[in-house]
Amino acid sequence: MSIDSVLAAADEVHKRATRKAVLRLLSVMCAAYFMAYIDCTKRRSGQDPSVPPHSVSAPASSSSATPSSKFRAT
Repeated sequence: MSIDSVLAAADEVHKRATRKAVLRLLSVMCAAYFMAYIDCTKRRSGQDPSVPPHSVSAPASSSSATPSSKFRAT
């Protein structure tokens, strides 16, 4: 058994392991992307009761309260 044959065997094992990992991870990533897409479209259409559609809150005006009046020591 020479070093070349050991390296060739190690390369073959590495190639198979990499292919197996990529196929599994790619399928998981596709499933996660699909679920995120479904969730996003569900929220946009208003079908998700926990999140109202187009729920964009207006920024708080600076004239309503100053930082010193909001955080007074008691």
